[in-house]
Amino acid sequence: MNIVQNISLRPLVWHSRDDGWETSAAQAFDNIFYTSNYLAACSRDKGSTFQHVSPFKLAASAGQTFCCDQVTEFVPGANMFVWILLTETSMLMCLATPDELKSSKGKSWVVYSLDAATFSFREDPFFDYPQISYGDDFLYLTFNVAGGNAFICRFHYGQLRERQTINFQYFVANNSYICPCHMSGNRGLFVVQNNSSQLRLFSWMENSNIISWNDLNIETIPTDDFEIRLPDNNVWLGPLSKIDTSVTGVTREGNKVWAAWSGARRVYNQHDNSFPHPHIGIAIIDIISLKVEQRYLWNPEHAFAYPSLASNPNGDVAITFMWGGDRHYVQHGVGFLKGTTELWSTTNSIALTGGGHYITARMSYPEYRHFIGAGYNSPKLDPPVNGYTYENHPRYVVFHR
Repeated sequence: MNIVQNISLRPLVWHSRDDGWETSAAQAFDNIFYTSNYLAACSRDKGSTFQHVSPFKLAASAGQTFCCDQVTEFVPGANMFVWILLTETSMLMCLATPDELKSSKGKSWVVYSLDAATFSFREDPFFDYPQISYGDDFLYLTFNVAGGNAFICRFHYGQLRERQTINFQYFVANNSYICPCHMSGNRGLFVVQNNSSQLRLFSWMENSNIISWNDLNIETIPTDDFEIRLPDNNVWLGPLSKIDTSVTGVTREGNKVWAAWSGARRVYNQHDNSFPHPHIGIAIIDIISLKVEQRYLWNPEHAFAYPSLASNPNGDVAITFMWGGDRHYVQHGVGFLKGTTELWSTTNSIALTGGGHYITARMSYPEYRHFIGAGYNSPKLDPPVNGYTYENHPRYVVFHR
């Protein structure tokens, strides 16, 4: 167990009048905020239309240069859209209520800058892979820093609503690619792989300053042989695809934590394949008994990859993912895991690639039965345009049982 550190953070205020593949979306009432690596957009009519928002201009207004990763979430307990984006030297946490998002077309935010000074680094760190989630009373933020460590931060809703100096807490873990749990309730919950045969479950009770963790053995994850050929003989899930077996989706349903990752065909150092194609592995962890049940999404005709999970108060567990290979081009999909597994493809195109760190599923608000999926695929350009063989097509999907 470890005691966390306390930090104070002062806000900046940003207002913009100008418009500006890893995808993320948040929705509250009629308002949607959508991000990808170099794009942000706002809808005020449930997705019928979107207006571009420039992450470059937001970063510039804070004296920073926008870099890359972005992620967004709506936090009902704080009545707040949260937008995290990386700059070359910092990480910006941006806040707006649904009314503020609507009236400003997504261009008016209160901005907090998390930089080297925030965490007492001697030099500018390399922030990477931010993810956010929420519990009953706290917003949670996880991210990597150079050196193989990850940070877990939490922010109380009361201070987020006040928009003044925020006193927040953080914990440094000797792991990287920690995935926060959505709808985590009375505690922050986080899952990471210690290795291909073991998960670590972090637990941070919301009435405590102490983080604890348990290491849980699982069936060994196949890590070798991800590549799969498409109908035109192009490769998906190759070395440049950002594919690995890190946990990319975690959500809570009752006393169960569902965690999901991408898996390859073959366990390291084994001769035979465990699966005919890349697949999605799922661990269902009982947070009381710490027993683990495992499931898999796989198919003899194509691959699954890049899962993200979400849940709602009704106990539904939703997933968004990519699928394709062999006789199928790469497509985006959504579905449900609890009870009878139901999966749907949201795209149907001659697409060469798709996926990445940020393919996200979220609960809709206040229509809890509904979920939203943010994904993309990349249809082939024939002939190529300016040397590009494909273009990215973001997807925003609403789905329910």
